[in-house]
Amino acid sequence: MKYLSHLLILSSFSALGGSVVVTVNKTIVKCYEDPVDTATLPTQTYTLPTTSYTPYTSSTLLPTTTTPSPYSSLPSYTTTTTTTTSTSYTPSPGMSDLGPFVVESCSQNVKVANSELQISLTPDCGPTLNFPTRLSRGRFDIVMRAGGGSGVVTAIVLYGPNNDEVDIELVGKTPTNFQSMYFPRGQRNGQYELYHESSPVSDLTATYHKYSIERTDSAINWYIDDNLARSLPSTDPNFPGEVNFLKFGIWDGSNTSGWAGTVDYSSGPKSMAIKSITYAPSC
Repeated sequence: MKYLSHLLILSSFSALGGSVVVTVNKTIVKCYEDPVDTATLPTQTYTLPTTSYTPYTSSTLLPTTTTPSPYSSLPSYTTTTTTTTSTSYTPSPGMSDLGPFVVESCSQNVKVANSELQISLTPDCGPTLNFPTRLSRGRFDIVMRAGGGSGVVTAIVLYGPNNDEVDIELVGKTPTNFQSMYFPRGQRNGQYELYHESSPVSDLTATYHKYSIERTDSAINWYIDDNLARSLPSTDPNFPGEVNFLKFGIWDGSNTSGWAGTVDYSSGPKSMAIKSITYAPSC
């Protein structure tokens, strides 16, 4: 009897007293090749590890570029097992991990407040976070407000070890649209970005929306608020099929001012905010 195992992560963020609470729902989905008797299915329990976190004190600048560049069927029976774990972390400047997410850089600019994950861009630092678990076919949903202002770039990236990359990027100087992009094997072979608006049209830097990337055997799909914005078929010769990891963050696009604009920090840091992150696997 064969099956595929997948991991579903639903993360929400809240602050309680002096601690950050990251609620993570983990669901194991088993997609069986042949129908089975539910009484024969194994019982399994999954828990999050308990880890001590050491403050991260150094700052790392994100790389700058001169042009937009890479940010670096068995459906016959399904059963699920779910555990929900709430874990508290003491917030401090330089927190290097946040629940299942790893802060790659500028951790002092990452905090949980008002039941959301707030990620700030300052003149010397733009944070990037990643989810280090390898993912299979499925869909990512991130409910967020993008960073506002000229030059400010908010990015959601799926990427792979062969440098395949699929992006959602929002540029603060054009706040009513987001861009869908892809980079096969890290190459920018033409203009692969398209521009999309919400319906109704709104300022994406002032309102919360659900942005989604779905990877199936036949296509990669981009969504906003569950509305399909773009689909790239797997028959495309430049199809980026090895996108197995997630990262997201905010960065200064001033070096690509023709595309992103130039950041004005006179009014203070620029920030994006995330309310929830969901990964739903497909069989």
